[in-house]
Amino acid sequence: MRMQSSVQATDLRSTLAAVLSGTASPLAVLRFPIEQLAAACHAEGVATLIAQRVEHTGNAPEMVAALAQQRRRGQAASDLGQRAELRRVLATLGQAGIPVLLLKGHALGQWLYPEPHLRECSDIDLLFADRRQAEQAARAVQPLGYAVLYRPSRFAHEFPCRRDGWQIDLDLHWALAEAPALDRLPGFDALHASAIALPGLGLSAIGLSPVHALLHACVHRASNLGAGLGDRLKWLYDIHLLAMRFDSTEWDCFVDACRDARICGLAWSGLHAAQALFATGLPVAVSERLGRDAGADALDAS
Repeated sequence: MRMQSSVQATDLRSTLAAVLSGTASPLAVLRFPIEQLAAACHAEGVATLIAQRVEHTGNAPEMVAALAQQRRRGQAASDLGQRAELRRVLATLGQAGIPVLLLKGHALGQWLYPEPHLRECSDIDLLFADRRQAEQAARAVQPLGYAVLYRPSRFAHEFPCRRDGWQIDLDLHWALAEAPALDRLPGFDALHASAIALPGLGLSAIGLSPVHALLHACVHRASNLGAGLGDRLKWLYDIHLLAMRFDSTEWDCFVDACRDARICGLAWSGLHAAQALFATGLPVAVSERLGRDAGADALDAS
């Protein structure tokens, strides 16, 4: 019975990936029990994306269409609140003269996804030049009601701040990854120099460039795997969407950045995991270069 359940869960995950990649009808998910489907979508972080696909078919059963619409509208309303709060936080940091970069979900939602609310986020990730500036930022947002949840160890690279009554934390980072072996990842100055504007989050809001965003997405996936958090579709879909928009120049810059940071194997692994699920377009030459240079990596990606 347990084996049958495991096989069904694997089949459901593959079906969700096929719907996201466009190789299966969104209605294919309806062959699974609604409770199991909802739980899987939530666990994989793609509930709103799947709801949108189901809703847009126009011929889903009435009850299913209503549930999909409810999910999408609820997430859109939640995202509006998160973005309003994020603009308030960024404005406060700007007034305090603290440079900051927006990482991951909220940044990607602004330019990579068709609509910001389709990229679900469980927290707001902000990157600072160093620990001192992250601590300055924590003090700057105190008047907004935020408090540091715990004092991080000297080996940490982030700490969370929480506001009572607010459903999402601020994660204040001063490095892209915690592992000491990844000490050659791009630093704040390099990331800031190539950052892109995020006007939907305020005049001063900026996030990682596409090249650095893909590099970080691959590292973030590897970090989560190492922490036992699984290989969520949400993170792999980020990698897929980023890779699908790259031209030859961006691929060259990406491979060079991975080689400099000694993460070619992590990048190769992340891109091939996305390709296996979403048929991500990955140039053969890029795959070969990453595989060839993985031998000089700081960490073994296998």
